[in-house]
Amino acid sequence: MTPSKYFTRRELLSILELVEDSRTCTTLEEARALVMRAAELLSADYSVCAVADLSKICEADAASVVNGGYPEEWLDIYFKERMYRFDPVVRYHQRYSLSRTWSEINKHFDDGEAGKLIKSARDFGLNYGISSSILSPESGKMSLFCFASEKDNFQPHHKRILDTIALHLNIALNSAVCDTSSFALTLEQRESTLL
Repeated sequence: MTPSKYFTRRELLSILELVEDSRTCTTLEEARALVMRAAELLSADYSVCAVADLSKICEADAASVVNGGYPEEWLDIYFKERMYRFDPVVRYHQRYSLSRTWSEINKHFDDGEAGKLIKSARDFGLNYGISSSILSPESGKMSLFCFASEKDNFQPHHKRILDTIALHLNIALNSAVCDTSSFALTLEQRESTLL
């Protein structure tokens, strides 16, 4: 975990509250509230997260999505046109889990399809972003967390925050959307991982 010397008292309190609430999250509404709180902590205007089956990631309906304020029209276009197939953020996080700004990620994907997606996203105010993922090879799933803003608010400090909370958001998201018998941790397992 990142040393607390990097966070303000307010940030530390928000992080600890988010961690605690992630332990008891079981519904989509609770997961959505946590993602929106994380967005506020990260100075983001929009947030969305998803759990996807890695073996079906380029298929329709392969992901369960929790929208924390992304424009609905954008999400409709994104999924209808299957933009996730060439989304630089999805492509990057299929391989790497650490938090990255979208500017950093976009440097790795300068193909035409990625460029079209980035331009389309900007039409909806999704100009800048930060994202992270958790890969779970044993279940074959990936959780992806995206936070966006019209302004370039995202600094290395925000990456530290997201790296600190991503695992806990993952626990909450999976408890809310996945079959608990095969994926989500029991309360006792969660407590032992946090100690």
